[in-house]
This record gives sequence, structure tokens and C-alpha cells, in this order.
Amino acid sequence: MINKFKVFLVAVLLGCLLVSSSVVGSASSKPLTLKFAYVLTPASPQTKGVFKFAELAEKYTNGQVEVKVYHSGVLGAERDIMEGMKLGTIDMTNGTAGVLSAFIPKLQILDMPFLFRDHDHVDKVLFGEIGQELLDLLPSAGYVGLSWFEIGFRNASNSKRPIDSAEDMKGLRFRLPEVPPYIEYFKVLGATPIAMNMSELFMAFKTGTVDGQDNAPSHTYTQKTYEAQNYYSVLNYAYGASIIMISQQTWNKLDSAQQEGLLKAAKEAAVFERAVLRAEDEQCLRLMEEAGLVINRSPDMTGFIEAAPKVYETMSQKDWYDEDLVRRIRAVE
Repeated sequence: MINKFKVFLVAVLLGCLLVSSSVVGSASSKPLTLKFAYVLTPASPQTKGVFKFAELAEKYTNGQVEVKVYHSGVLGAERDIMEGMKLGTIDMTNGTAGVLSAFIPKLQILDMPFLFRDHDHVDKVLFGEIGQELLDLLPSAGYVGLSWFEIGFRNASNSKRPIDSAEDMKGLRFRLPEVPPYIEYFKVLGATPIAMNMSELFMAFKTGTVDGQDNAPSHTYTQKTYEAQNYYSVLNYAYGASIIMISQQTWNKLDSAQQEGLLKAAKEAAVFERAVLRAEDEQCLRLMEEAGLVINRSPDMTGFIEAAPKVYETMSQKDWYDEDLVRRIRAVE
């Protein structure tokens, strides 16, 4: 009788242990939710890339990581988001190199005028040795860079007059991101640069604070800033890079398999985002033209190119400027 009771007791205990381990297992299998904040609308190629990353992150972590996207600046401007990542209130973003350079000044090199020749040159630099070296700078500021996204080559639009040459830039007031190489370049061209967040731009157009802006075709169209403009000139004067990044403290909470899954997702999403953006740029130019904008696809670039060395001369006095890095980037074939 006693032996039967012992067998029964052992069976009950084993059953409890199995139930307990099942409960623990189900709790640990609950996905970790990462808060991904971004400033652009769902229509933009960049946000499409962010959603693709979220989809792939869940896939490549076997459902262990869920990425929830807060787009359209609902959690603040880009600088606010990056500060939030340091505080632990936001996990991830797609941060432009220009804004991120407030924390890692050397990234301003990427914003120098006419540094990149074309998209092929960009890809070879950013997805090669130099690009990895730059991503390796992010942990010093509390971030981990997963892969490069793209804002695109920057152009100029305005409401006042066609820009057919550098002379036409004089006296125009342009909204620019707070990126020193961009601001210095517009000063050299004789324009008046006014640094402000994208969220302030529509009111600035409405009040006449600014006449124009500089942005890639897809960005200008999908954010609807073209509605306050009359002229758009393709200058490709600088390249806008961005980075899928995660806060270091969030990264440290992930196990190696989850980290590997996010890296794989970011790299695959980067390929997707670039393809979407580059396909949409020409389409967006056409759509803006149909909406009434005068599009100049081939302005006289002589004055624009001649103005660039003055920016390099000024920026070379800054601590972050790296002449050897500029040389290495330009030497990539």
C-alpha cells in the first residue's frame, strides 16, 4: 500500500513539474517587442524598407522578436528618437547619417558635396570595408548599426524660380537639415540656409519663412512637400545615407541567435529598400511634373561643382574631418 502511495506521489510530482516547465516554456516563448520609431510616412521607400525589416526580423528570429513600427514622427523628431534610444524608451530607428553625426561627428564625411559619383559607387563604399568601419563607430555613442539604408541623392526645389545654374540659387531661402556640410554648401552658393525639422516645413512654406528645400525625388513626392513648390532641379549634389540601428542596451538583451536574425533581416531589408527607392525616384519626378512642377533634369552643373572645394576647405578645419577617409572613398572603383 505504501509503495503504491509512493508511486502515486512521484507521479503527481512529475506531473506538476511538467506543467510548471510548460508554463515557463510558454512564458519564455512570448516574443520580445521592439519599439521602432521613424519620422517618415508609410508612403516613403524608407518606411517601406522599415516594414520589410520588421517582417524579416520576425521570420529570422523564429517569432522570438516582434518589431512594432511607429512611423510619421509620432514619437518625435529624429534627434528626439535617438535621445530616446539612449534613455531606453525607444529600441530602434532608421537614422540619417546627418542627424546621427551629432553623436558621431565623423559621419559628416558622408554628407560632403559630390563625394559619391553614383549609386554603384555608394554601394561599393557603404557595403564594403569603409562602410563597416563607419558602422563600427556607433557603439561609442550607445548604438549598434545593423545595415545601411538610403535617403538618396539630394536635389533642390523652390517656389520662386527655375534653378538652371548655380547663379539661380542666390538669395533663395532653403530649409535644410541641421547638417554642417549642407548648410555650408548652400552658403557658398549664395543661398540662405535655414535649419529646421521636417515637421516644421509646411508651416515654413505657408508663412514664407523658406522658399525651398533639398531632398530626393521620392522623399519630396511622398512627403507631399512638392505641393508648396513650383520648380525642381536634379543636382545630386550630396548623398543621404541612413542606418538601421538599435540601442546598445536593447542589443545586449538579445541572445546571439536573435542578434544574428536581426542582422540578417537588416541586410536583406537594405537591398529591398534601395531597389524600391531607386525605382521610385524617376517615377516621382514624372508624377511631380504631371502635378505642374517644372522639372530640370540637366541644369548647368559647372558652378555647383566649382563651389564644392570651398566646403571641403572649411570643413577640413573641423576635428571630425578625415582627409584620408575622403581620399579612400573617392578611390573606390
